[in-house]
Amino acid sequence: MGPAFTWTGVGLLLVVWISTAALQVPRHHVLASRFAPRQIRGLVISNWVRTIAWTGRGLLLLVYLFQTFPDR
Repeated sequence: MGPAFTWTGVGLLLVVWISTAALQVPRHHVLASRFAPRQIRGLVISNWVRTIAWTGRGLLLLVYLFQTFPDR
């Protein structure tokens, strides 16, 4: 594990934060004021960006843990 491993994790976290700010928050603001099926659909679809990024970070954590605490 080296800097690339760390920066991949940081990059995935940035994807989550940017996706939240740019895609999810505006849709939530619309939905707070009115029912909008198109916004709900967009929210569900755009949430896959965050789901994939969080899954990637979880996999990185598993790799890190298996390398840090090898089977004895």
